[in-house]
Amino acid sequence: PGLHAVRRFWESEIPKRVEHPWTLDEMAYSCGLGRSAFAAKTKQLHADSPIRKLTRMRVEKAAALLRTTRLSVTDIAHRCGFASSQHFATVFADYRGHAPT
Repeated sequence: PGLHAVRRFWESEIPKRVEHPWTLDEMAYSCGLGRSAFAAKTKQLHADSPIRKLTRMRVEKAAALLRTTRLSVTDIAHRCGFASSQHFATVFADYRGHAPT
């Protein structure tokens, strides 16, 4: 296991299951790596920690859903793995510089 497994995880697994309540341990296990190795390889590939990378991918998916669907902000928040629409709105604004509406 190595960079290839981590790249495949971010390119294939997460997009299919972005709403899953991933933990660092679970992400690392999915790649056959320990937490530290997974975090280091994610940082090497994406210049971000695994949690920030996951959050960024969730926000990107949410932005696409906001542009292309008529789903409510709450529905989009849940489909993208956020526990509440309030938390989603805060994180979205942090990453995108504006509210999700």
